[in-house]
Amino acid sequence: TGFSVYSAEETPVADTPSGTTSPGGGGSSGKSSSSAASGIISQIFPKRGIEISAEEIKVKLKQGEITTEKLTITNNNNKKTKISKENSRLKDFLIISDSDFDLNPGESKEISIDVIARKDTKPDLYLGFIVVKTDSEQKQILVAIEVQSLGALLDAKVEIQKDYLKVLPGDEILAEIILFNFGIAKKSDVNIEYIIKDLEGNEISKKSETIAVETQTNFLRRIRTPENAAYGKYFLYVKVVYNGEIASSSSEFEIVQYKVTTNEKVFISIIIILIIIMSALIIYHYTKKTEIKLKRKLDLKDLINRKN
Repeated sequence: TGFSVYSAEETPVADTPSGTTSPGGGGSSGKSSSSAASGIISQIFPKRGIEISAEEIKVKLKQGEITTEKLTITNNNNKKTKISKENSRLKDFLIISDSDFDLNPGESKEISIDVIARKDTKPDLYLGFIVVKTDSEQKQILVAIEVQSLGALLDAKVEIQKDYLKVLPGDEILAEIILFNFGIAKKSDVNIEYIIKDLEGNEISKKSETIAVETQTNFLRRIRTPENAAYGKYFLYVKVVYNGEIASSSSEFEIVQYKVTTNEKVFISIIIILIIIMSALIIYHYTKKTEIKLKRKLDLKDLINRKN
């Protein structure tokens, strides 16, 4: 809310004998200067609000399994702050330590989050948020919990290709799917469902197919997004069903209003390079012209001096 006055004072340093080098050399001094500058900047423009160590928690469990995740919450306010946490849709899955506590200015606290998939939990992708609140702000941590069948003989992995992590409504996403066989004795047919879910857990698109699996199988699939999909983050949830047991995997992507294509990126890069080259040529030409004018003045001055 205001500026403080800072001052620097020169500290006398004993002379180093000639021909010797002080320990640490110039590198140490450079680091100290950089750290000091960073410290002053952070003091003049300090962070405010609460800071959380992670924006998302993604967990994959089988029925009956439990795991523990950690979050660190830091109070960057200049006053004592009361922190409270809640989760709405995932109450059956999450046990959060220290639901309410106070943090002094600059203080941090690590909290534990037990993620539980009970034995009777239906295999699916469950999405929700942990909300961290103070009197003046709140932040959400996205939580994605994938539950698989306890007796699943397969495992799956899905990865959306880099160029398809952001797409327009109605565009296709390209995903690589890998299936791992952990116990199917012979080549068998499995059913695969490709489901797009929004962050509320709603299915906005779904398609399925049957393929044959023997050992490890990997393939690419294109899945079209709905043309009326709202902008925001989504999950591609791949569910593999064999003998009533479910294995799964999921990957996150975003539907955006505008996407810069690879060709557009190349075109923009070329334009920037041309601008840099033209700027360099203009500067070079101006410098040369200035040097010529200066040389002429010097030559003229020298000539006048000679005549005198």
